[in-house]
Amino acid sequence: MFKQQLKFAITFIGLGALLGWYTHAAYKSSSNRSSNVESVPIEKKTLITNTTQSNLPALSKSDSTEQQFSKLLEKKYFNKALYVYKSVEPAVQSRLLLIIRSEINELNKEIDPDVLSLLEIFLQEYYDNTQLLIIKAKALILRNEAEQALSSYLRAKSYAKNNDEHIAISQQIHDFSKTTYKQFVKEKTWLRSIEFFIQLIENEPDFPFYHLCLAESYIKQGEDDKAIIPLQWIKDDIVYGNQAIDLLDIIMLNHLSTGIDLEKQGEQYVTTSILSDNYEIKMLIDTGASYSSLPSLILEQLVQDQQAEKVGRNKIQTAGGLVEADIYKVKKMTIGDFSVNDIMVTELDLETLDGSQNDFDGLLGMNFLSHFDFTIDQKTQQLFLTPKLN
Repeated sequence: MFKQQLKFAITFIGLGALLGWYTHAAYKSSSNRSSNVESVPIEKKTLITNTTQSNLPALSKSDSTEQQFSKLLEKKYFNKALYVYKSVEPAVQSRLLLIIRSEINELNKEIDPDVLSLLEIFLQEYYDNTQLLIIKAKALILRNEAEQALSSYLRAKSYAKNNDEHIAISQQIHDFSKTTYKQFVKEKTWLRSIEFFIQLIENEPDFPFYHLCLAESYIKQGEDDKAIIPLQWIKDDIVYGNQAIDLLDIIMLNHLSTGIDLEKQGEQYVTTSILSDNYEIKMLIDTGASYSSLPSLILEQLVQDQQAEKVGRNKIQTAGGLVEADIYKVKKMTIGDFSVNDIMVTELDLETLDGSQNDFDGLLGMNFLSHFDFTIDQKTQQLFLTPKLN
């Protein structure tokens, strides 16, 4: 009995020792694994996306925030600079914003594309920062990206914090629009100009300069009809009204400038004229004649129908020399779509040198033509008349 108890005790002690050893080994192994995990530093998420930690500029603890910020910008660690900017008080941010401006001025000297990268990184966080948006607009202007610059300006205006800032940004946009339009005119980029000023008018419809530029661009693009509405809108404006009225007159004249078919006779041209909406005759264009002239038979008929009256007698120069001729006032003379009322004409029966009849009835002189700007297209044999502005 005693031997059995002793055997049981020895077995129990052995099992206890074995269990203790196993538990100690397991704990040690677990402890080592835990220790190993802690010995590997967890990589912290960094805002720097284009650099490694080893490339960071040396920052001294004695450096001020401004100095650290400036170094980060110079080395183009913009995300890290943003982290610094976010971590400071608004008063310090104002000073850092001055540093951003200074750095951007340096980058702009070389039209460095990193300017826009810097601004975009900050604007993703501070999308409503009007100063940053204006800085971006000016950077885009230097790159001849007028449309994008305008978008940045308009964003800044939409986030203006008070009326004074709103007015100040509007004035910057006005100045920008004037210099940009000069560039459009120089480059003759009328489609760009049209889209540019449509966007401005949608944002600020009450500024007449935008309407004037839009109308001029439409006219240059050959779209006169589209220019009428913006011109009508500003024709009473004190500053731009007269220019608008002049452009409306030009549009009207462009529509009125119609080619009139001519018949060539030798080196001269003959056109058809309608007298008092009733009598059709052929007239030779004579720019050397002060007065238009009609034959006696036609004048007699006009007088009989009370469409003309004799008003005097005068000496006139003809191919045969100086002669006296009766002067008549005809109620209306029409060439194409253009008429002159109460026009003075001389009575003159034209004959050829051999006494035969001409293929025309009268002469169309300068007292009709001087009412118009006129040209003769010899290739198409057409007369173009454009009424002169008063």
